[in-house]
Formats: sequence, structure tokens, C-alpha cells
Amino acid sequence: MSLLRGAAVYTLSNVASAAVPFLLLPALTHAMGPEEYGQVAMFATLVTIASAVVGLSVHGSVSVRFFDREMKDFSVYVSSCMAVMLASLAGGTLLLLAVLAIAPDLAGVPLPWALGALGVAAANFILQMRLVIWLAQKRALQYAALQVSYAVLNAGLTVSMVLVLQGGAAGRMGAQVLAMALAALGAVASLACSRMLAGRISFAYMKEAARFGAPLVPHLLGTMVLVTFDRFVIRDNLGLADTGIYMVAVQIALAIALVADAINKAFVPWLYEQLELARPEFPRWIVKRTWLCFAAIAVLALLAMLMVEPLVRLVAGEKYLAATTVLPWLIAGQAFGTAYFLVANYIFYSQRTYYLAFASLTAGVCNAALTLLLVPRLGMVGAGISFCCAQTLLFALVWWCSNRVYPMPWLFWRQTCSGCVA
Repeated sequence: MSLLRGAAVYTLSNVASAAVPFLLLPALTHAMGPEEYGQVAMFATLVTIASAVVGLSVHGSVSVRFFDREMKDFSVYVSSCMAVMLASLAGGTLLLLAVLAIAPDLAGVPLPWALGALGVAAANFILQMRLVIWLAQKRALQYAALQVSYAVLNAGLTVSMVLVLQGGAAGRMGAQVLAMALAALGAVASLACSRMLAGRISFAYMKEAARFGAPLVPHLLGTMVLVTFDRFVIRDNLGLADTGIYMVAVQIALAIALVADAINKAFVPWLYEQLELARPEFPRWIVKRTWLCFAAIAVLALLAMLMVEPLVRLVAGEKYLAATTVLPWLIAGQAFGTAYFLVANYIFYSQRTYYLAFASLTAGVCNAALTLLLVPRLGMVGAGISFCCAQTLLFALVWWCSNRVYPMPWLFWRQTCSGCVA
């Protein structure tokens, strides 16, 4: 499948799978008040944090190893990555229990749901393992089928448990746990049928995968601070109701990254192949198109900012209208977050992921400091400003780091002008 057709399939898949929860948002916000929706938001926040620890993101190494022509026992490597996930899940569970024993209210949800968030993170790791292999194989249709099936299952269970059974926040959280568990079982069955799982593991491969993933943990934790710390600060300073309103704004802002994320999924396998071939004309060609992507992201963000109030009225209704004050800042932050992916792939390819740890931790500390400073003074808007500033810093640092590990002619016009003068 060509890059363009693959991008189209991934785009449709991403839009369809993300549109399901987005289309559910009006129903959820009408079925639940801001405070109850705030509890759902805290559960989603815990899932995001748990995903940084459970599995150590070693599924990222699978896509790199897939293109390693010298690897003969790829299925053993996949099984070894699964073993890393199970070990990290055990460690994450012990850590969660220890933290909640000291600060029982920190999670914002009861203990069973906090443990459920860990389970969702583990199941999502398995799902991502299946998806990332299909991505490397350029099997866009299979990828899309699984992704959309999970989204539809999640939506169907949510409608049943929240709207039909009137389960409220517990219904929504339960639907997420059950849907992800069923999707993970399907992913395991698919991996086994395609002989991508071996009956043994290799401790050498586990160490190799952990070496890839361990530096990513600080990076992901820094990223988690970027995208979740504000919710804890808003909850503590403004309450669960304002947390729910803020999360509605976050959900709407996330829509801007859908198309770019889909294109990136199609772009990564192609980029890695081109980097392996090392064609001399490739660097300037891809840089020119990256600049065009930057421009497209900026235009998309500006258009979204002009539609803030009608979007909130349409999606969430009058009781969430306060989200319009923070939404432009979140859209701007998401735009820089989208641009980040276009420059981060070179760091993943080089496997020098400690650069990402440096960048994300720096940006995360910046976000935390600004959030603590601005939220008590400006409310939700302070959190939006902090997020936008931190995302901008993350993009700039990762761009600088990527050029250190894999230099590209980002300022190619200077070379052209120098050639003309000469």
C-alpha cells in the first residue's frame, strides 16, 4: 500500500475511532454533571499515568526491531516484551498501593477503579503491540479494523452502562475497563495465530527492550506531567466540577491532533526505510515537506480557535460554556504537540531516547511550576497558558535534540543562498 493510501486509511481509522468518544461527549456531559464528569476525567488521568510505567513503552522497540534484517527470532522478542510488561505491571501495582496507603485521596477515584486504571494500561500495551506490528507490516486495513472495533465496543458498552443502566461515572469507567480487556484478548489471539508469540522468552531480549524503554519512562513521566498535572491542581484549587469543565475543553482540543497522528503513523515505517537506504537526496526532500506540514498545522489551529464557542455549545451545552476561556490555549498547545512528532522520529530511530527524557522532563517541570503559579491566580486559563508554554518548549527542545542525533538540513535555504553567492 502506498504512503498516500496508507495515510488515508490511518486518517479514516483515527477519525472514526476518535469520533466515537467525541460523539459520546454530548451524551456523557448531559447524563453527568461537571463533578461526576470530573471523576471520569481523573480515571482517564490515572490510565495515562499508568501507561507510562506499565510496559515501559517497549512496544516502540518492536517497530524498530521489525526492520532489523539480522533478527531471526522476532516472535521471541515480542514475547520478551510481553514479559517486561507483566513485570512492570506487578511493580506498578505495588507502587500504587504504597502511594494510596499514604495519601488515599490522591487518585481522585476509589481504590478498585485506581487498580482498574492499571489494568486498562496493561491491556492497552497488548493492543499497541498488535497495532505496531501491523503498522510495520504496512497492513493498514487490519490496523484500522482493530482500532475501530475497539472504539465501537467502548462506545456500545458506554451507552449501555451510562445511558441505559444509568451507571453514571462508574458506568463509564467500567465500560472502559471491559472494552479494553476484550480488545486485548483479541489482540493476543491475533498475535498467536500469526505466530508472533513464541513459547519462550529471552532475558537478553528483555534487557535489550528495557534498555530501549527505561530512558523513555522519564520522558513519558515528563509528558504525563505536561498533560495531567494541571488536572490535579485544578481539582485541588477549583474542585471536581471545574476539572470536568476543563476536561471537556481538553477533549475538544485533542481533535486537532487526529489527522496529524494518522499521517505520522503512515509516515514512520516509510521514514525508517528511507533512513536505512540513506539516499543522498532524501534529507532535503523530507525537510521541505516537514516545513509544509508545520504551516498546515498552524492554519488548522487558527481555524479551530475561531470556532471555539460554537464547538463547546454543540458538543457539551451551556453548563460547560466556561470551557471557551481556556480552549484557545489548549488548541495552541496541541498544535505544538503535533509538530513535535514530526521531529521526534529521528530520535526514536537512533534509539538515543535519553534525549527525549531530557526534553520532556524539562518541559514537565516548566509546566508544573507555571501551573502552580497561574491556576490560583487565573483559574483554568492559567492551566491552559502553562500547557501551551510547556508544549512549545518541548517541541523546541526535541527539535534541537533530533538534529544532534540525526542532522538534517532544516535551514536548507541558507545552503542554497550560499551556493548562489559562490
